[in-house]
Amino acid sequence: MIFAINTENRVAIAQAGGIVAVVDAMKQHTTHDDVQEYGCGVLFNLAGGSAENRVTIAEVGVIAAIVDALN
Repeated sequence: MIFAINTENRVAIAQAGGIVAVVDAMKQHTTHDDVQEYGCGVLFNLAGGSAENRVTIAEVGVIAAIVDALN
């Protein structure tokens, strides 16, 4: 699911800890397909249009969380 969110909202969600919350959920629920699918969708939306969010997403370990979920 992809939703259009504006840049201000992307930044606000990240500043409120939204990226960390999503990645933490993905790490804690590696066997739950819906958590992984929707988590990836949220991160995709937050990354779009925000270089700062893309850096944050990489820094909090989302790549490892996704790889773990695929195993």
